[in-house]
Amino acid sequence: MLAEALSELESLFGKGPCRGVNSLSCEWMYAKGRKCGLIFDPYNRRLKLSGISAEILSNTKAQVWLEGLGKYPEFYSKLIVYAKSGNEYEWQECGFHYEGGIPEYFGDGGDLWFWAAYGDASRKQNPLEEEHERIVELAMSKAPSAAKLPQSLSSRIGLPRDSAEISSVLGRVFNDYPIPLDEEFTRARLADGSHHFRLVFNENKELVALASAEIDSSNGCAELTDCVTLPPYRGKGLMAALLREIQRDLIHDIGIADLYTLARADEIGMNCTFSKLGWNFSGRLRNNCRMPTGWESMNIWCQKPYRGPGAALELNLKPSN
Repeated sequence: MLAEALSELESLFGKGPCRGVNSLSCEWMYAKGRKCGLIFDPYNRRLKLSGISAEILSNTKAQVWLEGLGKYPEFYSKLIVYAKSGNEYEWQECGFHYEGGIPEYFGDGGDLWFWAAYGDASRKQNPLEEEHERIVELAMSKAPSAAKLPQSLSSRIGLPRDSAEISSVLGRVFNDYPIPLDEEFTRARLADGSHHFRLVFNENKELVALASAEIDSSNGCAELTDCVTLPPYRGKGLMAALLREIQRDLIHDIGIADLYTLARADEIGMNCTFSKLGWNFSGRLRNNCRMPTGWESMNIWCQKPYRGPGAALELNLKPSN
């Protein structure tokens, strides 16, 4: 077994990139002929694994990633596994905590469960848990809405030529963001087909709101993200209308109907917006992203109903404060 996770990361991605800000991904061989997906996100100090079971994680060289949590918190202090539902007790025995899930995430229709382990005790704690629960309860009390864009505004699909404007608007609203906001990075997201942007313009053809869908073609699902409205245009229902249009694009033009989002747990507006779209709350990823105020937890909202691990079991699986 490898002694150091950092050495393994550097062998996979190189010493320089491991100390950068961009996410790095690969297929990692944990045993002869057996691979799993690995994403190292240095900006958010997070390591993500997919296509691996609790048994494999505890009995192969994949154990190195758990060992690294305590040794290299400056590189990654959260290990999160995108696992198929089930085997909850095995995951707990490995030191993981259930944080939520996404229904029918996988291509075969199976549900995704998020399992997380932490190397930094402070990152595991969420001192705002009660406030975040209150926000979810408030959001779920909202009646469904069929918002439409005001006639003075128009929307269209984003193109690579819009990358400068998109980066500018995101940068004006966020001092810090989970991904780079430079024009080159945004253009790449638009050009490679991995993201579907929709933009809202005012009567002067100025960009005032936007949102995107990050498309996972292999699993036939998409995450709605990059939701932002400039301050003068907030409170007018723009985002709800924009997200409905993106849903329509994905379902009718791209053929993807399994949708979810990770909304900032502190933000009342976006949580209410997704609830009013008829989406379902399905968990919370603790201290998952780096934002202007530091680590922020993210609420999971899904377009489809989510059963989860069951009421009695879910109570036992809730991460302890």
